[in-house]
Amino acid sequence: MPDSKSSPILSCHCRPSQPFAIAAAIGLVLYFSGAILAHIRSGDRNMVGAMVFLALSITTSVVLVLDTLLA
Repeated sequence: MPDSKSSPILSCHCRPSQPFAIAAAIGLVLYFSGAILAHIRSGDRNMVGAMVFLALSITTSVVLVLDTLLA
């Protein structure tokens, strides 16, 4: 049982789901990479939204992997 000073969000009760979060973040990286490639192949250069979400998903993947390795 966590003590009253610890935050329930930061407790270790969420750790078993960490691999699923990493897999989901990597899946988003692949999805948005494919979206950018589809835009390039079709000749459409309006892909700012996909690039923003790709950057966010890459950042999330890196943070989750580093959190797992350093924990």
